Amino acid sequence: MGVSGDFESSARRVDRRRRPGPAPSAGQRRFLDGRHAHPGGDGARRAARLAARRRTDADLARLAELPRARDAAVDPDEFGAADAAFHLGVAEASGNPVLIEAMRFSIGRLRESMRDIRLDRDVPEAGPAAHRAVLDAIAARDPEAAAAAAAAVVEPTLAVLESLTGGAPR
Repeated sequence: MGVSGDFESSARRVDRRRRPGPAPSAGQRRFLDGRHAHPGGDGARRAARLAARRRTDADLARLAELPRARDAAVDPDEFGAADAAFHLGVAEASGNPVLIEAMRFSIGRLRESMRDIRLDRDVPEAGPAAHRAVLDAIAARDPEAAAAAAAAVVEPTLAVLESLTGGAPR
């Protein structure tokens, strides 16, 4: 029996032994929520989706202030900090400790990246309307609209960065 056969017979044995188990624990759900937590990846969509489901009125009030600071920022460093604060605020509103810690871990790099994007006219950044769409969807408690709006904020910039770097990480 070849390698493929060994794998297939093992897979059949595992499938036969599977039994319905208990529901995932809160810790397991948090881990699954945060496994793609990078702010430029699926984590942005995941955080926005969860924020729309779980946000409190206090979260919403805090989130509403953050785009104003971002929009008012003139200095690239100030802009980077304000943009990163908005994305951290969305993660915090998700209520998921894994997403929050992943964002906190990445916040310095995000702040630097957004500062650099502000300085580099070849790389577009999502403007006020795109960030407002994330906020509006979270306020409306619409998880799918929030995820789509977060993707609209992050993905165009990532696509341009990939094309400029030939797909290589920066």
